[in-house]
Amino acid sequence: MALTTTGGSLGAANAAVSVDVEQNSTFSGVVTGTFVGTVTFQALYDPTEGWVSAQTFTRPGVSAAAALTAPGNRIINTGGAIAVRAAMTAYTSGTAVVTLAGTPAASGASSGGGGGGAATIADGADVAQGTTTDTGIITDTSGTVIGFLRGAILRWNTYLTRIPAALVSGRFDVNLGAAPATVTAQGDVASGSADSGNPIKEGRAAVAHGADPTSVAAGQRTNLYSNRHGIPFAIGGHPNVKTFAQNYTSAQTDTALVTIATGNKIVVTSVMVKCHTANTVNVSARVGFGTANVPAYGNAGLLLTDPGIAPGSGSGRGNGAGIVGVGADDEDLRVTVSVPTGGSVDCMATYYVVPS
Repeated sequence: MALTTTGGSLGAANAAVSVDVEQNSTFSGVVTGTFVGTVTFQALYDPTEGWVSAQTFTRPGVSAAAALTAPGNRIINTGGAIAVRAAMTAYTSGTAVVTLAGTPAASGASSGGGGGGAATIADGADVAQGTTTDTGIITDTSGTVIGFLRGAILRWNTYLTRIPAALVSGRFDVNLGAAPATVTAQGDVASGSADSGNPIKEGRAAVAHGADPTSVAAGQRTNLYSNRHGIPFAIGGHPNVKTFAQNYTSAQTDTALVTIATGNKIVVTSVMVKCHTANTVNVSARVGFGTANVPAYGNAGLLLTDPGIAPGSGSGRGNGAGIVGVGADDEDLRVTVSVPTGGSVDCMATYYVVPS
């Protein structure tokens, strides 16, 4: 059969050299010249679809990209195609010279000296034709294409039969050794050891000042947020901070301001004692944790003390953003104040309760 060859120069964007496939099974595409651009080998399978990148290989038969940005060559698979072409799909300067040479498909007829007689095949009989009966190959050795294909099928059949056994409640378990192993994610330096290695960074979502983060339902996962400079947004305390205040017009001794049950602790974030302007005397005050009494001076659990709060003034600790003190199990928050003669005294606290 005659060899189909065509060629041309590509010196502009979308310039192309094309050729009908006809009887050719492959085409050799060669690009030479000096150019800055991209020459793409394309195939036309359907006029409605238009030109698409062709399936191309290097001459040794390794799959390769259909686009060339420098002189080179490709083998173009024409299976199912009407025509092939080389097109300048991106262009800056210069000229690419393209040659397309077709390789005719092998003829179904064969020639040569006779020798064998006609074969007789019984009606309905199965016949193994060619090399289709080659044994499947599953090792690194030489062999026929049929042998390697049958070996691949054998391997896949083996793997597929193992999948149902590896599924546990719809989850795919991976065997890391002779027996199923547990994968544990952890850092590479233990607590209390010298710092070393690279840190694992914590990612946060950036939110502009003045903007509200997207709300989620209770129990759903949510993002951690930072401003656009990466500084974290954080609010101290607890999701259920409580505020309590009580007004007294008489002296109080070890009076419970906040009470809890066994198995719980009070965490105080602020405490304040404020005297009325009508008071005619200074008021002394002590606030602290206790099951029955406010702790005396020199003992743990005493949150606030003031020997003399003047009328119209107050004494306090904390602003609600941090922890001022934590009581022991079943300890109430209690207050002792002297007589606020002529007026009254307010005792206030913000707190939350946690299990012991």
